[in-house]
Amino acid sequence: MLDDRCVERYFANARRCVDFFHVVGWAGELSDEHREAINALEERARGIRGTKYALGMNPENLSASLQDKLRLAEESYPDVYRAYQLKEELRVILHMRDHVPSRAALRSWIAEAGSCGIPQFEELAEKIGRHEAGIVAAVELQVNSSKSEATNTTVKALIATARGFRNLGNMFALVYLRCSDLAIPLNNRYQPSAEKQRELRDVQNARKRAREEAKRKAYEERQGL
Repeated sequence: MLDDRCVERYFANARRCVDFFHVVGWAGELSDEHREAINALEERARGIRGTKYALGMNPENLSASLQDKLRLAEESYPDVYRAYQLKEELRVILHMRDHVPSRAALRSWIAEAGSCGIPQFEELAEKIGRHEAGIVAAVELQVNSSKSEATNTTVKALIATARGFRNLGNMFALVYLRCSDLAIPLNNRYQPSAEKQRELRDVQNARKRAREEAKRKAYEERQGL
């Protein structure tokens, strides 16, 4: 991790942001610990099979049967369900677009998690409190490491598919071909220009954002947020 003094000296205008994926991951790991309690219950009752799967999904993606599993978990293991609720509340906060209400919501979440009676989440509340400024900055600037992480995953997949490279130049060429806007003309085959490819990607990304926003709003309406 970069030293704060070094950043302040050489990048005076930089702001530290905490990536959403890792913040939700912190809560997800704690929820996993509580979901292990479902194992014993599944052995005694066939009716709640799939509860662990339901607890691992986003609420807006749950089918009717999985929603029933979730309600059963709420009745049988309130601590497990409470951990799930805290994780999902945190996820909704991180998907807000305005940093002003997100800051207030995050502080409310920290206070709620800090007094929930679940030791792991009380520790998490303290940890998130230490990183509050970075989390709110990420909401305000809407920045994350998803693109760099996706590129890194693509490069690793290329190397694995090729079973390695004897010549690094070949590897770099394949990475540029796969991860750039290079347009290779092919005979008797339609090949969109680089501008057209970017336009198509923008359309796909806009549709994806619209779907995610619709799901988020539907979830907030159901939860009364």
